[in-house]
Amino acid sequence: MKECEFGELKNDLMLHVLIRGVDNERIRRRLFETENLDLEKAIRMCQAMEATAADMQSWGVKPELGEKVSAVDSSKPT
Repeated sequence: MKECEFGELKNDLMLHVLIRGVDNERIRRRLFETENLDLEKAIRMCQAMEATAADMQSWGVKPELGEKVSAVDSSKPT
């Protein structure tokens, strides 16, 4: 694996890419409103929101249009 030269900025840049990739305005706003948001916290929040949307769908509750959050693979090293 090749290392980048962003140093401590790497996680901040990845956080911004993650937030920008969320296509649901309500979820993106929730991420922006979270105090002390870091990459790991944002990943956990997105995973929780995705699981909640899947649970709601399995119960027959239709999620809002665009509610799905793309899966985040946290098993890969950052």
